[in-house]
Amino acid sequence: MEKRHAAQIKVEFRNQEYFGELDTALSILENIERMKIPIRNSCRRGLCGACRIKLHQGQLDPDRTVEEEEHVYACASYLLEDDVHVFVYG
Repeated sequence: MEKRHAAQIKVEFRNQEYFGELDTALSILENIERMKIPIRNSCRRGLCGACRIKLHQGQLDPDRTVEEEEHVYACASYLLEDDVHVFVYG
């Protein structure tokens, strides 16, 4: 049986790169918070835009995503199991 690697998340924040394991059951915001990165957020429902990020690589779950132009609201968006690279504004 082929062994599958755990999906990874790479986060760029304040000119530093952070790496962690992706949990697709959690929102992008929750995954970033698990990595102890102080991402801005407020409403946690995809309304205010405080947690806007830029997705450089990875696939969003089309049924559980809030997007605005080229940005994704991390609190209300989920990723499919894939290696991911996001840029967090801060």
